[in-house]
Amino acid sequence: MNKSFQMNAVRIAGYAGGLLLLLGTATGAYANTGTININSISPGNSIPVGTKVTFTVTATGFNSPKYVLSDGYHNGSLGGYDLDSLGQFAWTPVQNDVGTHPLAIVVSDSSGNAATANYTLTVTPSGTSISSSGSNPVSTSPISLSLSGVSPSSKVNAGQTVTVSAVASGFPDAPNYTVFDSSEASSITNTNISSNGVFSWTPQTNDAGTHLINITAADTAGRIATSSVVIAVQTAAGTTGTTATQTTAADPTFTTDLALGSNDPQVMTLQQVLIAQGDLTATANGHFGDATKAAVIKFQAAHKIAQLGNVGPTTRAALNALVGTTNTATPVTSTTNSSVKSQIQTEFLSILSAIQLIESQISSL
Repeated sequence: MNKSFQMNAVRIAGYAGGLLLLLGTATGAYANTGTININSISPGNSIPVGTKVTFTVTATGFNSPKYVLSDGYHNGSLGGYDLDSLGQFAWTPVQNDVGTHPLAIVVSDSSGNAATANYTLTVTPSGTSISSSGSNPVSTSPISLSLSGVSPSSKVNAGQTVTVSAVASGFPDAPNYTVFDSSEASSITNTNISSNGVFSWTPQTNDAGTHLINITAADTAGRIATSSVVIAVQTAAGTTGTTATQTTAADPTFTTDLALGSNDPQVMTLQQVLIAQGDLTATANGHFGDATKAAVIKFQAAHKIAQLGNVGPTTRAALNALVGTTNTATPVTSTTNSSVKSQIQTEFLSILSAIQLIESQISSL
């Protein structure tokens, strides 16, 4: 039997920016008369860091289609696992993903039919306004979203209401606000933010832990700005007289994104923390290699964080909450001097280094 070839137009549904997926090519022992459709693209093909993008790939004319996704962007966090066996795509880019991501989506079946579709996603720094012209998104005027008025503080007890004010600037018209919590077990929904940008949330006992909360402002023209705030929820502490057990955070230890191949002083600190947690058995050397990536995945799994192996905003927040907190019995009204916090942090890291040295000496015996 002669092979036959057929070009199949790939159609994008529900996207006002134009036809972005151009052609899918079917080839095989049988002519593929089906089509590939990309549906429900949200919020669009241009997204700022920290904003989740989703779409659905559907294939007609295939017998039990299989979906395979690849990204031409080097060392990005997007992978084949972001497109599931039902054609559902979901991905939240991190800082290392800023740039253009040429995606290739291959659909095939057991009859030998196959089609390939190309689709481009563009990741921008948070706070950049984007307009689309065909498949070439271009930057327009800068916009911004700032968060202020965290009340009573960024650390609250379960049952205590916390509020944050989101202020958007650069939007011609009033934007719509949405909220997303990086924690999988969270009671936060879009009902927690009002139309004028006031976020209000009363965490429950099940919400105990560190929450990286992303608030997004967007308008109908496709302008998007995102900002985030970290809220730590703890179970209510018992109070005796005028004192209570209170958690005091040190200045952040981890401030940059780290990934496979990174060489940074913070990688050394990261490895020391992972060794102390029992997630890493190798010696800390300041290089983010395969062993460090595997240890980060263990850490992320233990803290219910997406297991990407990169240290992004959510993982940094969990690490900072781990290495930068101490429990002290102090008057509720007292504050902790920044120099004392820095000293505590330094002493903690010194202890980790000592533990590592001892383990190294024991292993050499």
